[in-house]
Amino acid sequence: MIKAVLLDLDDTLIQTGTEAFFSRYLWMLAGEFAHLLPPEKALRQIMAAYEQALDARNPTRPLYDRFLENFSALLRRDPAELKPLFERFYAGRYPELRPLVHPRPATSGLLSWLFERGYRVAVATDPAVPLTTILQRMDWGGISPEAYPFALITCLETMHFGKPQPEYYGEILLRLDVEPHEAIMVGDRWTGDIAAAAQIGLNVYWVSGDGAPPPEDGTCPDGYGSYERFVSLVQSGWLETLPPRSAGREALLVRLAVFPAAIDDLRRSYPPDVLECNPAEGEWSARDIVCHLRDYAAEEDRVRLERILSETNPFLSANYDPWARASEYARVSLDEAFEEFARLRAEMVAWLRGLPPDVWQRPARHAIFGPTTFGEMVHFTAQHDRTHLRQMRHAIETVLHACSEGTDSG
Repeated sequence: MIKAVLLDLDDTLIQTGTEAFFSRYLWMLAGEFAHLLPPEKALRQIMAAYEQALDARNPTRPLYDRFLENFSALLRRDPAELKPLFERFYAGRYPELRPLVHPRPATSGLLSWLFERGYRVAVATDPAVPLTTILQRMDWGGISPEAYPFALITCLETMHFGKPQPEYYGEILLRLDVEPHEAIMVGDRWTGDIAAAAQIGLNVYWVSGDGAPPPEDGTCPDGYGSYERFVSLVQSGWLETLPPRSAGREALLVRLAVFPAAIDDLRRSYPPDVLECNPAEGEWSARDIVCHLRDYAAEEDRVRLERILSETNPFLSANYDPWARASEYARVSLDEAFEEFARLRAEMVAWLRGLPPDVWQRPARHAIFGPTTFGEMVHFTAQHDRTHLRQMRHAIETVLHACSEGTDSG
């Protein structure tokens, strides 16, 4: 059942004329650095810096941090010198692009229909640009976030992955707390919007304005055609009829690889006193949960999987005690525990990717789940991730609520 609708922005929700718009935007931005180097070279450096950030596939640092670091290195300048130049451009010259953006008449009705029925709606736009540029285009296109309660707007400052990476969609799913089969992606770019999303199990609708058939690359969209056709389908109940797509081994590996990004988002969003505060006696703080994930990754996850590979139908006990080292967690910073967990997770994903596909069917016996397989136990790790991510969010919400009540009573 579809719970979340991911909508591309440019030439989907709004009319932008993407190629012409972004060509002009980039030339204008490059001109902001004319006192440092010729605009042609500045443009190449901007694009190279972003490509480097994207290619790093790093779930521990947002794209913006990596882009600014790369761009500063290419120009041999201090990031503190360059950051104000970007900010000045987006506040000053960027609004000159407003005449190129237009509302799509069908969008307001679509969004109202979706929100009235409780769907979670994300603006899944390419996060290659800062949030301010996206908010301005949304405003010009008549879909200001002040008017519509979007669950997520992807942008350079907060996302760790971007289009056309499948990890981009994996990160969105974690932030929305939905499974791949519970989401649909709608967009006009085949590779970045459709093929990448379908690869990890999302339903997809391709907005093909010219009526052309889908490319023959093995990706079968659930629907395609005009944007207006999509809106009509949705309002006739189409989303409720979509069969779930299958998500294979690669989709599971993507989920494991991007999980640290969801933790990183939380640790950057709240101060240490919130992250290290226990929501109640006997309950873990967000920091404690990350420590547990680190310990579980080191002592249980890969160890258990290696046993399935090295033994014949091994028996996997359920004797792991999550409280065994809990008394030590107060002496560890969240950042320290997170960095170690991210390292262990990256090593595990790389190891899994290097295994032949047939090992995923190797059998084992679990004390709780009964007969199982290597692949099912990998899936259990992904579910374990999701359970504790929810626990982290609940702990943070509880602490913030308690602080709010304390302030009100004071």
